Amino acid sequence: MRQNVWLYSISMLFIVLLLAIGTRLFLVEIYNIPSNSMKESLVNGDIILLSKLHYGPKLPDSPFKIPWVNFFVYMNDDARKAIDSTWWPYNRLKGLTQVKKNDVVIFNHPEDSKYSYVKRCIGLPGENIKIKKGEIYVNNSKYNDFVEIRYSYKVWHKNTTNSTTPLKAIKLIENTINNNKQDTLLLTHQQYKLLKKSDLIDSIKLLDYPIKISNNFSKNKDSIIMSTNFWGPFQVPQKGKSIKLTTENYILYEKILNVFEGKYLQKKDNRFYIDGVNSDNYRYKQNYYFMMGDNRHNSVDSRYWGFVPEQNIIGKAIFVLFSSKKGRINWNRFMKIIE
Repeated sequence: MRQNVWLYSISMLFIVLLLAIGTRLFLVEIYNIPSNSMKESLVNGDIILLSKLHYGPKLPDSPFKIPWVNFFVYMNDDARKAIDSTWWPYNRLKGLTQVKKNDVVIFNHPEDSKYSYVKRCIGLPGENIKIKKGEIYVNNSKYNDFVEIRYSYKVWHKNTTNSTTPLKAIKLIENTINNNKQDTLLLTHQQYKLLKKSDLIDSIKLLDYPIKISNNFSKNKDSIIMSTNFWGPFQVPQKGKSIKLTTENYILYEKILNVFEGKYLQKKDNRFYIDGVNSDNYRYKQNYYFMMGDNRHNSVDSRYWGFVPEQNIIGKAIFVLFSSKKGRINWNRFMKIIE
């Protein structure tokens, strides 16, 4: 009798462990938002639920990626030496849908897979992306921005004693103006329009920040100089489609070929060599995506490090479970659906 109880207890514990592992691997996972790069869609302190079913669960590429199991693998000295190695090739189960434009996506950082990022998908495979004066253009058509997208503006005021009045009107009272008659504010398009009409505003200017994409894979010291408001145009790589390499774009695509496509791209005397063969065209093996944060001037995203490969996609952000601010629960964000 006692033996049966022990067997039952061990069996139930094993089943619970399998369910816990399976849930995290194939269904859902909880993710903590560490910054305000997606403000106001997501803010620092949000605890969100991500779905792995939407895009298909990505199978682990090493035992260190399997919850609970990795604890026992860590105990092996020889296994720990290969902690950063890929044990198994990339594979993903079929999902409910594909990544769509405007989806809020969680993915491993393209330059360091140890870190997970959450951004909004702006460009799909095969699309041409260009940013001009802060406006995004997809295939030469103006992109319909999400309503809560924010940009940084420098604001000059006529009268600092009454400067909080226009801010109250657009719910920005926390951004009280300094006595130097100017301040930097994060504004949505609607807030910008309302503030610009105020009699207390002398002028308002959209800020811009430089971006330098450097060559990290060869001895060439080339780089692409762009900015948060002026970027591209570049084409998002698509599986089975080729992109012509030029002196203007090869640095951006070099990262993809050398890291995710298993190729070695070099430039010598303005000619391109892929695995030592002279060629200025390459047909991609997988899909890539262009991701941006909703807080456009306070987000390090695809403008800085390029496109996100399909193999780095983890899942789709579904809703905010709860949120805390300064140690207190923010009930306004409790069980909030992520748009």
